[in-house]
Amino acid sequence: MFDMGLWEILLIGVIALIVVGPERLPRLARTAGLWLGKARSMVATVRYEVERELKVDELKREIKQQTDSEAFRDLSEQVKSVHSDLHSAGKALHSDIDGAPEPTDTQTPKADADPPSQPDSPSKPHSG
Repeated sequence: MFDMGLWEILLIGVIALIVVGPERLPRLARTAGLWLGKARSMVATVRYEVERELKVDELKREIKQQTDSEAFRDLSEQVKSVHSDLHSAGKALHSDIDGAPEPTDTQTPKADADPPSQPDSPSKPHSG
């Protein structure tokens, strides 16, 4: 926090001893130490909060870049295309199922039944 060497600290201590006196100096040193500890704690808390906010902003920026990227758009278009293809296939299947006749006993061929007769070929003229 402060760039102080041993000589600066000794000089401040001697001046404090002269100004305050030897009987009040220990209590003053204790109070100064408590205040210095609180100040360091507050600075560390503020630093932590600022760093955390910067990291959150950076993460938001990275997410936005990834969301805006060309690969994401291509993937999105592919998903939309597949979705529309599946939707169309589902509609076609649904219409085929709705339009199909209900199976009945007369429509199911029997194994021992005669095969249907072949119609006359169109090249023959009808006599009639």
